[in-house]
Amino acid sequence: MQARHVLGEISSELFHKYLEGFTYTPPESISGAKSVLIVATPIGRTIVELDLANGPITLCIPPTYGADAIIAEAETLLDEKLGERGSAYAYAWLPLKSLAARTGLARYGRDNLLRFEGAGSFVRLDSWWTKLDADGEAWGPPRDLERCASCGACVAACPNGCFAKGRFLVDATKCLTFLNEGSAPFPTWVDARSHNAVVGCLRCQDACPENRNVPGQDIYRRFVLDRESSELLLAGRPVAELPALAAQAVRAAEMVDHEVNLARNLQALIAARA
Repeated sequence: MQARHVLGEISSELFHKYLEGFTYTPPESISGAKSVLIVATPIGRTIVELDLANGPITLCIPPTYGADAIIAEAETLLDEKLGERGSAYAYAWLPLKSLAARTGLARYGRDNLLRFEGAGSFVRLDSWWTKLDADGEAWGPPRDLERCASCGACVAACPNGCFAKGRFLVDATKCLTFLNEGSAPFPTWVDARSHNAVVGCLRCQDACPENRNVPGQDIYRRFVLDRESSELLLAGRPVAELPALAAQAVRAAEMVDHEVNLARNLQALIAARA
């Protein structure tokens, strides 16, 4: 990733936002770590229902956002399984897409998202340092899905033209996910009708044949907000001032401390629906 950044294939803005925060050494609490355990959890989407003056509206948070409950569930299992073997563990911040691809856990799709057998791209990746031995694990270059060479569904579905001809690496700076996770106003070239999720984007993933009949098409959780909560969200009020259910919805979108940006996204979505 550093090499791609130096060559200009990954923009500095993107690199600094997403790819600089990794920690490649285990914490002192597990200084004798021998391995990294990667957990891939299929997950569905989150639905947020707002009650607005001109009628209710149903919005979507894509899978993988706000997965604190999934992390807690995984650590409960780790307590049980690793405790039996006397192994400690600690959460790891690592480039999990690269690790999962290089160990054969998943393959890259044309949209640069991983595809997992039986689950498509709607999978949450988390990792932990452990003291378990990991002898004999596979390691090699990342592999692409064969069908991506002739499919093109994600390319046709992308509203912002992220796919460059003759290049597998997408231009993520054009992606709606990058734009609505940031704080800058939406560029004027973004088609207002392209907005489709509270945060992130689902256009390429929902178009992908690998994502048919997978758990990510199911509803993982639903937040039904009353008029007051809906209006407070649209006003960008901080999570501490929101009713409990609305605050949970903000956390589910991973937008705590970015409530103004969340309100911007919601307003763009409502305008797109109109």
